[in-house]
Amino acid sequence: MKNPTDIAIYNKTGKFNQKTEIKIIKPARAQYDNMENTFFSRRLNETNKAQKVLNIQYHLEKFKHFQKDVKKQQEHDKVHRLRKNEQDK
Repeated sequence: MKNPTDIAIYNKTGKFNQKTEIKIIKPARAQYDNMENTFFSRRLNETNKAQKVLNIQYHLEKFKHFQKDVKKQQEHDKVHRLRKNEQDK
């Protein structure tokens, strides 16, 4: 009887506070389970890439390096042509 509300009820009524029943937790609904499952699978698919995507990235990596090399060479050639034109003038 250390709870202030229990003391207040005892002073008013002369009886101890009746214990309320514990609320029953209902099992989850099927709709909630379905939504939770789809959200989980979506999150999982976002974090883990499919093997097909990984294979494509692996094969395209060589071409990305090639494109970078070509761009560097084009920039180098452009700078070289500009310097040569400046020297010729």
